Parts: sequence; structure tokens; C-alpha cells
Amino acid sequence: MLWERIQQQQRVTLLEQQVSAMPEYPIYREANGFYVIYIDGFPHRFAHASDAEAAQLAARADWLRQHAGAA
Repeated sequence: MLWERIQQQQRVTLLEQQVSAMPEYPIYREANGFYVIYIDGFPHRFAHASDAEAAQLAARADWLRQHAGAA
């Protein structure tokens, strides 16, 4: 039981480290009404904020998959 709790705490700590190292991918609103996020230095433009938010979540999920266990 104690060993399980120690392992669980280690997994939580690892996840916290991964999330804190994750890029934020902020969403910017341009003057022309488009929304843009930069992923790996490249701009991605969207007509709707919800599309930009979905791309932001996908980019963060991709980053987590690429860096799983590497914190």
C-alpha cells in the first residue's frame, strides 16, 4: 500500500513537471479579425476563436506525446 502511494506520487510529480515545461501556445487576435497561434515558430491562422483553441489543445497534446516520460 505504501509502495503504491509512493509510485502514485512519483507519477503526479512527473506529470506536473511535464505540464510546467509545456509550451503555452498563446492565441493572438489580429487586427483583421483572424486568430493566430505559433506552433514550432510557424503561424497558424483561424477565422474563429474556437478553431484556434482546438488547434492549441491539439498542439499541447502532441507536445505531451512527444515528451512523455522525458521531464
